[in-house]
Amino acid sequence: MNRSNLHISWLFAFLLIVLSPIAGVDSATVLMRQGGAVKGKIITQNQSVIVLQTEAGRRSISKNTVLKVLYKEVNEAEEARIRKEEENKLARSKIEAEQREMQQKEEERLAAEEEARRRELAEKKKPPAIDPKKALLRSAILPGWGQWYSERKFQGVLFPALLLAAGYVGYQKFKDYQVSVNLYNNEGNPYTKSAMLGSAVGIPTITPPSFSNPTDAYLYDKYISPIRHKQILAARDFHEYQGALYVIGAIYLVNLLDAYLFAGSAPSVAEASKLEKNTGLELNATPAYVNSSTAQGSGSQTSLEIRYSLGYRFQF
Repeated sequence: MNRSNLHISWLFAFLLIVLSPIAGVDSATVLMRQGGAVKGKIITQNQSVIVLQTEAGRRSISKNTVLKVLYKEVNEAEEARIRKEEENKLARSKIEAEQREMQQKEEERLAAEEEARRRELAEKKKPPAIDPKKALLRSAILPGWGQWYSERKFQGVLFPALLLAAGYVGYQKFKDYQVSVNLYNNEGNPYTKSAMLGSAVGIPTITPPSFSNPTDAYLYDKYISPIRHKQILAARDFHEYQGALYVIGAIYLVNLLDAYLFAGSAPSVAEASKLEKNTGLELNATPAYVNSSTAQGSGSQTSLEIRYSLGYRFQF
């Protein structure tokens, strides 16, 4: 019970202290911001308005126009001193607010400059964008160069290697074709160097026989004639040489398409090995045995050929 009375006493003392400037002061002086003062008794006030009872009557004053409220009457000298102090406080507060605002703007400016520098540095570190047209042009000049330019080094090595291999095969096929053509042209020709040397030492030149029966001539030309056989071999070697050229052209075109379509799709180092196993150009070589008849048509001989297949594997 004593504790409850103590709390009530403290509350009463607090209210007395708070309300005493208003209720206990008969007169007050309100200093106005624009100059001058209003004297009277404060009737009531809130956050926005003070109501005074002046000699001229009741007057409501907005707190936005008030410089300071003095809960006593003051003379002109004291009023001037207090006004000067309050105006100095307001001026200092205004200067401090302006300084804080300027400091905040400066911090924002520095932060913006730092962000711009960071972005510029990130752009400089960022690898340049890969242009498919540049990759295409490079691969057109040198196969594999466009793939190397677009950071696809596996394909950049693969295409030149394939073209070198296909070029070597094409060169060998061209040599075989030249040999076959020479054999075909020299077969039964008495004016070749070897035939003329043979005639000089008494070796007659073998010339094709003549037949009165067309059937015999046809059968001889088809199954026995060495000239016909040489012609078949020359035609076969020509088609193989032509096929090698087609393979070279196909590899070159696939190189161009690969450089243009897949530019900028370079995988990360972690994904490169896995991706290269599932996508890319494939060239398969399969050995095959081919039976062909001899020049005299009396038997057959077996030769080994390498057959190539070219393809491109995609991963979806």
